[in-house]
Amino acid sequence: MHAEAYDFLRSAVEGLDVTGALVLEIGSRNVNGTPRPLFDGCALYLGIDPRAGSGVDHIVRAGDYDGHANYDFVITAETLEHADAREIVECAWRSLKPGGLLVLTAATEGREPHSNDGVLGTFPHEYYGNIGREQLAQLLGEWDVVRLEVNDAHHDIYAIARKPGQPTGEKGKKK
Repeated sequence: MHAEAYDFLRSAVEGLDVTGALVLEIGSRNVNGTPRPLFDGCALYLGIDPRAGSGVDHIVRAGDYDGHANYDFVITAETLEHADAREIVECAWRSLKPGGLLVLTAATEGREPHSNDGVLGTFPHEYYGNIGREQLAQLLGEWDVVRLEVNDAHHDIYAIARKPGQPTGEKGKKK
């Protein structure tokens, strides 16, 4: 992931208590950076991706993964534009405990198409589609959206959303 996306992720979790938390990263194959270090002290950090590679703990598509509402945090960074975005958001919903946080970054309008290996251009064997503000707002319709913003300079869209319901613990609260 590029520096601006990482900076957003860092700011999103800065000050949150991740000690003992369960964290799921959807689209975890490390192409050019990982948010994993932001969760030092968590009890579990599980990365899922349909392709093997660095940062992938379990090879599975988001649509086939059921997190059984076990996770305190779900992270997806620069992944929505490369897959079925609805499938990823639904996986996050299934995986998060009530009150859990989804933190995401994605490419938005204006970003040049690129492969899931970061190579610029279009590739007939790969899906690519930038995520617009309205599209993301619709995908997060059932969520309590904490923050949704577009970084026009870098053609990024960022969001923090909480799964409704009473939290089962204190994870995610400010220290």
